[in-house]
Amino acid sequence: MHLGTADVLAIFLAVVVCIVGARWNRSKHRPLPPGPRGVPLLGNIFQIPLENQFKMFTDWGNIYGDVVYAQLFQQPLVIIGSLRAAQELMEKRGAIYSDRPRFVLLQEIYGLKPMTSLIRFGDDWRQQRRWMQDALSTYNTIRSYRPLQMNEVNKLIARFATSPDSFFTHVQR
Repeated sequence: MHLGTADVLAIFLAVVVCIVGARWNRSKHRPLPPGPRGVPLLGNIFQIPLENQFKMFTDWGNIYGDVVYAQLFQQPLVIIGSLRAAQELMEKRGAIYSDRPRFVLLQEIYGLKPMTSLIRFGDDWRQQRRWMQDALSTYNTIRSYRPLQMNEVNKLIARFATSPDSFFTHVQR
């Protein structure tokens, strides 16, 4: 396939628009913590090793401070590098950071019903948390659920064995 001048120009303009749009979108937000500069669209993916990432995060902490900002593709990543910073952020300003992200893929596309681990912070989350505290408040209560859990695990494994292609149907049950 041969690309003409118009095709190359269109691709170039699309890339420029994406980069400018990403920078413009980022500039609308509050100032971010310091961190290493990344590659447009890919972020810091090439700077983070596949193993022992904590060593790189420690190095970044020594350079940029206790709270470091990086990006993996377009996903923001905030690295908290000290107990003092974690306590400051979570204990003193915890209400700001207590929400969860929207799980669009799981909840809206695959239709996974809201569950305690995915509910965003608010009245529904508080109610579910109260129910969980009541249901799991003692060791004997937790231990009493064991037979039910094993029974459900066995049923799930049997369903996977009979129709492995229906993964999401089985998990949503």
